Amino acid sequence: MTREARQSWEKARAELAALRGGNDEDFVDLQDPIAEREYHWDRFCHLSASIDAGYTLFEHPGTMAPMIYAGVMARLTKWRIKDMERLKS
Repeated sequence: MTREARQSWEKARAELAALRGGNDEDFVDLQDPIAEREYHWDRFCHLSASIDAGYTLFEHPGTMAPMIYAGVMARLTKWRIKDMERLKS
């Protein structure tokens, strides 16, 4: 199940990278407003997935944490793809 969640996330991540012209590593120049928006979007996704999976200072993640993390990242990334496609239409 974890592998499937990870594969779903990786597929969505590749699709999002094609839409926006890069991965999270490409959006570190916060002088560009578009790069800054994408940087903060990536950070939001990572923090949301980390909290949902239990990767916080106050919790000890369980064995399901990697699957939950990948699942949340896939869901949020797919949502972002739909949103970007809607804006381009």
